[in-house]
Amino acid sequence: MLCKIDKESNTNNYGNIFYLLGEVYRLQNAFDEAKISFKNALKHYRLANDIVGQICAYGQLGIAYTHLNQLNEAKASHQKALKLVQLTNNIGVQGDIYYGLGFTYLELDELNEAEASFQKALELSKLSNVILTQGNILHGLGRVHMKRLQWQDAKRLFENALAIHKQAQSAAGQRNDQYYLNIVLSKMSQA
Repeated sequence: MLCKIDKESNTNNYGNIFYLLGEVYRLQNAFDEAKISFKNALKHYRLANDIVGQICAYGQLGIAYTHLNQLNEAKASHQKALKLVQLTNNIGVQGDIYYGLGFTYLELDELNEAEASFQKALELSKLSNVILTQGNILHGLGRVHMKRLQWQDAKRLFENALAIHKQAQSAAGQRNDQYYLNIVLSKMSQA
């Protein structure tokens, strides 16, 4: 039996294909190509009126822009995603957007905004009970406190992130936490 694919579902399928292609590029650190793919995904998600697809594409586009050091574009993409996410009840996606926005603010040295975004992401990840994400967010908060030269707070946050990443068996998370924790401990020993 053949399936009838109408224009709207076909458009959404194209959005998914471009989104997944963008993910592949992002994982290969090919952020220019990822940016193009996420923009194409966004175009198709808009045509299909897929709100969650648009939110995710804007979020990933924001991450690509951050890695390309196009920070104002990154901020705008995350903020567009946040406007759209209010149309849904998906707290997991909302938390992911706040997390990405937190790192963009961190790169912009807007530390109060970064901390507020990470705190909101942490609150939402606790509601959705996603342990790995909580470790990632605590890591981000540790980076905020590092930039503020608040070594004790940074140490505590990296230790908590490390414990969560061990529990979640995230080798990459553990490596990142340990790397930054070592920097903090070095700075504390020099004080």
